[in-house]
Amino acid sequence: DIVCVVNLQHNCLDAKCTDLSTKHVWQERTQTDQTTSIIEHRPSPHYLLNTFSIHNYEHIHSLLPESLR
Repeated sequence: DIVCVVNLQHNCLDAKCTDLSTKHVWQERTQTDQTTSIIEHRPSPHYLLNTFSIHNYEHIHSLLPESLR
């Protein structure tokens, strides 16, 4: 059974992920002048916990290793 949902995000800062290049943003099939970065993600055991999941605190806390409590 699913008890709760947790949103974890890859931690690019600590993993030292880098920008490879940029690409144009498309909006409604039209290329805009805006650009967005293409990121090379590096493996990392570090993640950020989305704090909007805090209503699941008891379930999350029970699954965390002692070193993270």
